[in-house]
Amino acid sequence: MDKSSGEKKRLTGVQKSLAVAIGFLIITFITFLFAIRPLVRSKIMSAFSQYGLEVQKLSIRHIGLSKLDLQDIVIEASAKPAIAIATVSLDYSPFRLLKGRVDRVMISGAKIIPENLTNLELRNSPESGPPGFAVNRLQLLSSEIELASADETIFIPLDVELLRQADSHRYKITATGLPFGRPWQCNGIIDAASGDGRFTIEARYLRLQNLLDLFLASAGILVPSPAEATLEVELKQWQLYYADVAANATMFDIVAPPYAARASWRFKCRIPSSLRPEALDVEATLHSLTGPDLEISQPFIVKIAGGSADSLAFHTEGVNLQKPIPATIREIAGIISIGETASEFTGSYAIELPPGILTSIQPSLRADAPVLVTGDLTFPFPPRDSQWTLKGDISQQLAVTGDRFTSSLNQLTIACAIEGNSSRTSSRLRLNTNGIRLSMPDLSLEGRRIRMNATMNTENEGWRASGNVRVEGIDAGIGGQVSIKNLSAVIPLQMSGTEDIVPPKNGKQQNRITQTGNFSADEVDIAGLVLKKLTGELGVGPSIMLADGEAEFAVKELSIKYSATRDVSPGLDTYSLNFEIPTSQLPEATSLGSLHPSLKGIKISGAVSGTGELQGVGDIVTGTGQIQLADFRLEIKESGILLGGIDGIIRFRNLPVMLSEPGQEITVRELDVQGLQFRDGRLVFTSEGPNSILVERGEFRLLGGKVFFGGVRVGTNSKDFSTVLYCDRIDFGRLLNVLVGETIASGDAEINGVIPLKFSGGDILFDEGFLYSSPGIQGSLQIQDASLISGGMVLVEEAVRDFSYEWVRVKLNTRKDRLDMNIVLKGVPAAKLPLEYDGKKKDLVRSKTGKRMVDLKGLTLELKFLDIDLKRLLKEGARVKVMTNKKQ
Repeated sequence: MDKSSGEKKRLTGVQKSLAVAIGFLIITFITFLFAIRPLVRSKIMSAFSQYGLEVQKLSIRHIGLSKLDLQDIVIEASAKPAIAIATVSLDYSPFRLLKGRVDRVMISGAKIIPENLTNLELRNSPESGPPGFAVNRLQLLSSEIELASADETIFIPLDVELLRQADSHRYKITATGLPFGRPWQCNGIIDAASGDGRFTIEARYLRLQNLLDLFLASAGILVPSPAEATLEVELKQWQLYYADVAANATMFDIVAPPYAARASWRFKCRIPSSLRPEALDVEATLHSLTGPDLEISQPFIVKIAGGSADSLAFHTEGVNLQKPIPATIREIAGIISIGETASEFTGSYAIELPPGILTSIQPSLRADAPVLVTGDLTFPFPPRDSQWTLKGDISQQLAVTGDRFTSSLNQLTIACAIEGNSSRTSSRLRLNTNGIRLSMPDLSLEGRRIRMNATMNTENEGWRASGNVRVEGIDAGIGGQVSIKNLSAVIPLQMSGTEDIVPPKNGKQQNRITQTGNFSADEVDIAGLVLKKLTGELGVGPSIMLADGEAEFAVKELSIKYSATRDVSPGLDTYSLNFEIPTSQLPEATSLGSLHPSLKGIKISGAVSGTGELQGVGDIVTGTGQIQLADFRLEIKESGILLGGIDGIIRFRNLPVMLSEPGQEITVRELDVQGLQFRDGRLVFTSEGPNSILVERGEFRLLGGKVFFGGVRVGTNSKDFSTVLYCDRIDFGRLLNVLVGETIASGDAEINGVIPLKFSGGDILFDEGFLYSSPGIQGSLQIQDASLISGGMVLVEEAVRDFSYEWVRVKLNTRKDRLDMNIVLKGVPAAKLPLEYDGKKKDLVRSKTGKRMVDLKGLTLELKFLDIDLKRLLKEGARVKVMTNKKQ
């Protein structure tokens, strides 16, 4: 065989040997591939487990000498899917892999769910040490972070690259994201061996609206303006050491219908490993704030700072409000306490209300100075059912004026405290004034002090208030009809907006007294009626007010005891007053002018007592009463009337207007009307009001007979009235005695008749009065000192010494203020007259011997009393001159 044939055989053997070797390698590699997969899978799962992550699913798509491809990886944290990865590619070379190095790891299509990573504690256990190999380059591409809320899920694109620094475990981090279409970038360094690292995240044009829509979608808040934010994070052993957060917006719009605001702000804080922020520093300038009931007029600054998130200091000042009221918030400062489920603001405030603040309430009102309100407040958020409190204090001198009033307070002090929650509130008010003065058309106050203590509780739709008002040393005037001097009182307050009194079965309102008070005043003038030393006790219930007390009248011997009730039950507003005037003995000539102006000039004495009751509904007041008089004396100076020895009971059917029942009857021992005296009579009358009395009829004894009269209307402040006297059996002799001013006449002569009588301007006027003896009845008249009425006529003088009359006639008439009275007597002397005829004088003269020589069979005598000053006659008993005519 040739040489070529031998070589060919050797090549064939080599080829066979190479083929066997390659086959062996292929078998060995296939065997390696099948054996390495479980090892690689176990190694990967162990590596993730070191950091608290459990690989729930993992597929190895390819393992080669220079590349490893994984897919469909699901990693759980706390039994919840936290990371899902579509593919992972590892690039390496066998040489570098033997040295524990991987050229590149590229992760694509990762989905990260932060919500499930919230409680994850990354760890690098000391036993395991650093990873078994180093990655020169780690890339996270086409990945996203999934943020879920109740309404929607937001996906934020994310790309991350970790580039190994030289021959170490340190990596440079570069990351970009696109949350809500707005880019952010991250740069930093991390040590894969120690777990220490530091990186910074910067975001520009950050849209806060997207975050609000994600977490507070139901709040309806709109924030169209962008912001900038920076996050600096430092890690220690794979744990968060701290994170510094900074954000700001040069102009920030927020709309929370119906409110809108514009602000610029900055924000800083540090978040330590506890994840509770600290070193917080927030400053916002609010440029505008508007709403239907809220508006500011110029920018103000809000500052929030704190060493920890549990306690933050809040401060703002210089807030000028236009709505809801024009006011300046000088300062609000306090602490915001952050809790696990709720937070709370506790602090103080100072608000200045301008002098014109009252103008916004009532256009005519204005204060003379700003009103400064200071206080404390506690406010939880979110409010829910948490308790909030608000306290306010005012202490200053103040004067308030209006179109129809003026007022001044030397010192006004108000303390108010309100607390409550979403379902109920409780308020406490303390008010104190020193040196108060108030003047208005229907009310005036001036005095030392008014104090108020009140509480008010609201629950659901009802409310209830109680407390008291204390007044000290107050002089008051009400409606021009009531004046009070030196009033001191404790007035209970009881009001309710709920029906808490259940009517009993009988239908009547069940009331109860829940608070009591008292009052006293030196003097109370009610439309001229003056009361002194008024005292009483007060009782107040949910729908009732009671008052019991006593007072003295300006006439100190008179006093009054009273009991008053006011019922303000639903649908009612009624009041009643019962009073009693205990029996009092008044001294002689007690003046009533101090009791009431209409009683000026009236003097009384004797025993008096009375009772009464008043009822009112709104402005309508009715009532009854009675006055009992015993041995009572009444003198009305202006009318010239005096009544003495009065006994009786006067009953009033309408006490407020002093209207009595008709036909009231009293007995009177004496009646003197402008000097005309009557005795032992009775009066039947009606009181028509405080200034008018209608005498229906009267009956008195006069000059041995009786007089009757009626239909007389007498005014307590007028001298003018008229009546007709009906005279029955007046003793004619006594009438003559009155005229001459001496007791000269006697006998059984009686006259009757009618005398029209008028009292005008203090004068007594007779209008054609006519008196006469009873027809057919004869009598006798004896005048002892006849010279007083004879006018010097001897015949008349001797005839009337003992005169038997057939009839007597008397006429009375008044000329201006003078009285003329004409008396005519017809009859005969009872015996012959001691007269004789004197031829020289041609007239009858007295007989020198005293012998009775003249026997007259009939004689008519006419006595004329002319130009009588009746006032003087009645008051002084002055004599009057008489002119006589003799008819035979």
